[in-house]
Amino acid sequence: MLMLMVVVIVMLSLGLTIFKPKNPDISIHPTGLERFQVIGGSNANMTMGMMITITNRNYASFEYRNSTSNVKFRDTVIAQVPIVAGIAPARTTVTVKTSAEFMIGELLRDPNFWTGISNGTLNLQSSSVMPGIARMFNVFKLKATTYSDCHIAFDLLTKAANSTCVSRIKF
Repeated sequence: MLMLMVVVIVMLSLGLTIFKPKNPDISIHPTGLERFQVIGGSNANMTMGMMITITNRNYASFEYRNSTSNVKFRDTVIAQVPIVAGIAPARTTVTVKTSAEFMIGELLRDPNFWTGISNGTLNLQSSSVMPGIARMFNVFKLKATTYSDCHIAFDLLTKAANSTCVSRIKF
């Protein structure tokens, strides 16, 4: 009986400290213009390469399914970023290569666009939901979903981008 209590206390202590789920660190890095296309007279599309860095700080790996991230200027969706299914192993950093398909026509139709870039910076928001399965030691499996909200600032003069992301995981 004493041994069982010790095991329960040790497992509970580990579960509430070391194995407690931690939110992933996610950052977005544009890698360059891949394609620019003008369709008709008023629509233009632009494809920009993106590198998404996911740091899994947990002792469980996270196997995520295909998902899509939406990029917005104010409340208008101006791009979609497909995220291909993959695995973020425990306590590692994974880099996912993808492309953002920007709908320039939607951006230019926004009445706040020109005032929004008057300071030389284009501010965007990105949000994504990645459902998947967390696996600890290939024994325990839990359904989990990560939510990520990012603020992306493009400096129009230097063409540099800075992203700040807030991510959380729910089981």
